[in-house]
Amino acid sequence: MKRVKSAGGRWRAAYRNEGVARLKDTRKYNTGRPAEKELSIEEKYNLIGKLSRNID
Repeated sequence: MKRVKSAGGRWRAAYRNEGVARLKDTRKYNTGRPAEKELSIEEKYNLIGKLSRNID
């Protein structure tokens, strides 16, 4: 029951301070995956080499 009260307290504080926008579920945006980045030419060649070895 203590966890429920703690969560409720956090939700009420967030709502009081920043409104409904603060209560949005952010789990779907924080997946733990690294951000996508542009690959360098060298990284692209390495990836192509790995993929071609897997196809053969």
